[in-house]
Amino acid sequence: MPSRKYSKKDNNHDALVGALSKMVPVLDTYQYGGKLMDGLARINGGGWHFFDVKNPDTAYGRKGLNDSQRKHALKLGSPVYLLYTMDDVINFASGKFDALKRFPDDKVSAADLT
Repeated sequence: MPSRKYSKKDNNHDALVGALSKMVPVLDTYQYGGKLMDGLARINGGGWHFFDVKNPDTAYGRKGLNDSQRKHALKLGSPVYLLYTMDDVINFASGKFDALKRFPDDKVSAADLT
């Protein structure tokens, strides 16, 4: 299994992903590293949605996705929801996506990252 190319796992990753996995099916993909998001979750018995855990206590975490992740997210054609807190996990698991930060948001296009 490849090792994570970038920074260490966010300090809140295990707690947030653990809580999320008690609410909905989760595929934790953190260990695959690179540009891949932290995971996928099946929300409301429907489709799978990408998520990435960010630590709000660090400047790096507050920035959101890094450049490689943003470029990869645009190629996926699906939003990536950013989970910072337990409230974010609850909103995500409940399908309350409007309450969450996501990438891309309505202000970002592929041209912004070329």
